[in-house]
Amino acid sequence: MVRLLSLLLMWLLSLPNYGDSEPAGQLEDSANTVLAEEFIDAFYSFRPKPLRALLSSAEESIPSIVYYQGWARGGNYKIVNRAPCARDTPQDVSCAITVQDDLMLALGIDFNVTDTFHLSFHKGNISSVETSSNDLQVFHDAQLWVQANLPELIEKPCAGFFNGGPTPSMCVQAMVKGYAQFAAHYLAMQQRINLQMQTPDRHEFDLPKDEFRKAFEVFQFLGLETGMVCMDVAAYAGYTSELLGAAVGVKGMVYSQNRERVLLNYADGYYKRTMDERLANNRLPNVELYLAEYDNLGLEGEVDFAFLGNILHDFYYRDGEANAVLYLQSIAKALKPGGILGITDHVGLPGRDNGDLHRIDPDTARALIKRAGLEIEAESALLANPNDHHGSHVYSDAIYRRTDRFVFRVRKPR
Repeated sequence: MVRLLSLLLMWLLSLPNYGDSEPAGQLEDSANTVLAEEFIDAFYSFRPKPLRALLSSAEESIPSIVYYQGWARGGNYKIVNRAPCARDTPQDVSCAITVQDDLMLALGIDFNVTDTFHLSFHKGNISSVETSSNDLQVFHDAQLWVQANLPELIEKPCAGFFNGGPTPSMCVQAMVKGYAQFAAHYLAMQQRINLQMQTPDRHEFDLPKDEFRKAFEVFQFLGLETGMVCMDVAAYAGYTSELLGAAVGVKGMVYSQNRERVLLNYADGYYKRTMDERLANNRLPNVELYLAEYDNLGLEGEVDFAFLGNILHDFYYRDGEANAVLYLQSIAKALKPGGILGITDHVGLPGRDNGDLHRIDPDTARALIKRAGLEIEAESALLANPNDHHGSHVYSDAIYRRTDRFVFRVRKPR
């Protein structure tokens, strides 16, 4: 019936003088929209034959769209909301479809993905189709984790991945199994972190930081893995070092890096007293106090994961741009090829006195990272705060612990 209506509208367009009562362009728009709805019907029928017929004038789109249909079938996509297709331009229509799928269920996340199909038309036929989705970052992180850690699970079923491969349904079913393992892996990490946060002998000043540091969420975004060798650069009192130790588990290792003069001379010896208490009686068996200068960190090529929390601004404003780059290069030397550096810091605005405010403009940070020969792989708004107007000192009562902060996942080239 929908196809018949579409053909009827196209026939009306061809009639002479029909435009006296209805503009021809308006009728063509209606025909395109009707055909777009028919495309959605065909896609979610999970039958490739009618879908291919509708794409007969969009040959370049057929491999990826038919593959995605097979993926959706195998992933048990169920429509939970179907918005009407809408015209974007006279020759372009978009259709937004929200679905429940087995991949998100495997991750244990209560989130339904919205896929948007972008259809272009030429002379009444679909000429191309592209898709976009509002996938959560964890969806992509899980996919990368499965590819890196479970290649044997997906090697055969995912041949020709999203490029017209023969077994898309088998591929997504393998991915579902992999996503479940990813979720279990990070669930175990989250449980270790939560248990560490609840230990009765934890430092009294740690607890107020937990809500705003979001340790597990940040570590997960940064790609921290169980068993990794880590360096907490400029650890100071060791809050992050303790949680890194819980995150990587007994098979992992954390070097809690400090400069000796920081421990002895800063804050009347507070940092040394706190670190001594934190590490006393083998309380954190996989965390080791590591004394080194920022420009000569050592451990060359031994570290999987380094963390630099809220200190890059001091590198830059206190020690100067050249030293900031040198310190980042020293971290890079410690990292293995492909190793990760997680960076967080308080957001500053251009033109502000960011040095006094203990902030840094993210563009300045990006430039330093690039000069050090490192690559920003991803950025996150996990620690963003739109209520921070960026003009207050980070230790002021109005914004303390709640500053707007950027999170960068930085990668050392392989």
